[in-house]
Amino acid sequence: DVLILTGAFFDCKSSMIFDLATEVDEHFRKMLTSISDRLGEETKIVVVSSVEDINSSACYPTRPYRFRKELDNSNIFLAPDPCILDVSGIKIGITSVDITQHLADSEFCM
Repeated sequence: DVLILTGAFFDCKSSMIFDLATEVDEHFRKMLTSISDRLGEETKIVVVSSVEDINSSACYPTRPYRFRKELDNSNIFLAPDPCILDVSGIKIGITSVDITQHLADSEFCM
């Protein structure tokens, strides 16, 4: 089993990030650990970064998320944006960019 999560998790434009009592990295680590604990070690979790996250690089393509302390869970994998995953021989292309929005914008411009 594989769970694929794409950002933005903490959008840099959101005012809610300033209400966090802990640092964004610590809050993000706790969130991922909680998800991992609920799913169990059998499920692999792939977290794809986003250019719109406050804890990500501000240019595309983005690097995988980095934490000051490593994640304790071995079933969590941090991936760049864009990336290609090979899941049991099935290749999956992933990006957190809203491609449909960009296509829709270009369709309506005159």
